Amino acid sequence: MINLFAFFRGLRPVIPIAGLCCLIQPIFAEPQLASEIYAAKVELKDGSSNTRREAFKDALGKVLVKLSGTREILEAPEIEAVINSPTRYIRTYSEEKMPDEELEEDLEEEVSYGVLLQVEFDGPALERALIAAGLPVWTGDRQPSLVWLAVEEGRRRYIVADESDAVILDELHNAANERGLPITLPLMDRQDRRLVEYVDIRGGFSDRLIEAAERYNSEILLVGALQLKGKDNWSVKWTVLRENTSSSWIDSKLTLQEAVRSGIDGLGDILALRYAFSAPGGQKSDYFLLIDNVMTLEHYAEILAVLENLVFVEAVTPIHIEDTSVKYRLRMRGSIAELERALSLQANLLLVDSAAAEENSPVETAPMPLQLLVPEKTELHFIWQP
Repeated sequence: MINLFAFFRGLRPVIPIAGLCCLIQPIFAEPQLASEIYAAKVELKDGSSNTRREAFKDALGKVLVKLSGTREILEAPEIEAVINSPTRYIRTYSEEKMPDEELEEDLEEEVSYGVLLQVEFDGPALERALIAAGLPVWTGDRQPSLVWLAVEEGRRRYIVADESDAVILDELHNAANERGLPITLPLMDRQDRRLVEYVDIRGGFSDRLIEAAERYNSEILLVGALQLKGKDNWSVKWTVLRENTSSSWIDSKLTLQEAVRSGIDGLGDILALRYAFSAPGGQKSDYFLLIDNVMTLEHYAEILAVLENLVFVEAVTPIHIEDTSVKYRLRMRGSIAELERALSLQANLLLVDSAAAEENSPVETAPMPLQLLVPEKTELHFIWQP
């Protein structure tokens, strides 16, 4: 075990902590969102510059929905300036011919322009714009949700599986891509069929579904029972199971596309409430964070990477190191509650009761390394669990 206090005390004064952080940080790759979150495809109707500009705006709108976790972002007055300046945020774009089977003919039987515009945007720049406007941002890794979907079409009943060739499967993936939600479909092989039957999904027997989901390592389940009532008239019940809680809703008189998207949109809204963050008013504040059990330099660097990768954090400064405890000053946009929620979602951080945090704050009983004296109050206290 490395005593961090002793290590930093032995450094020559000409090497500041900030410089050491720069030396350590590159060892660890920064976590990134899947590239699909920052990219979108839209169809070009013709080759004019005005059409291409409108297509850029449409593509940016699709990315903002994925990045924020909500379709309501497009109605926010604060986002208007961003949407109206799409080229400011474009990283790359390209055009490609649409596959023949996707080409549509108009009423005069003329083939459409047949070009798809693929646009990739500068994700970090968009995140900063949303945070500055006080709008939600959903960053970090997104865990796949497992979809159990039972379908009844007349006398035919089945469970949608990963290898299904059904139109429903395509609709699921298209809707999930629009919301930036990774989904997994069950294999429905012998192991799945032994644990789950159509009636388990239709009847909402969640215990069996949760048990069967263990092999897929998914903690979020989207469970749907889809029924065809008449020609293009579907009804559906959806349930989201996560963290020992459930949320359900029922829709009817829908097209197949609407019924499927009802589930994916509901899932996206629920997860965004949990994982998306916003900084009301975009105000900057300083907060003081204490983390215990920092046993090695590797732990120190990993924690620093976690803090610096929080989208609303602008600066992280280690200001007090004593034995295995490190205290940080965080300059960020948002509230202490948002910071606490974001850190509580990190698998390696365990929140300590706030009252205990003040009692356990490092005591000024020895000279501070590099003469960093910090009388500031500790506002959050976590334990690092590598």
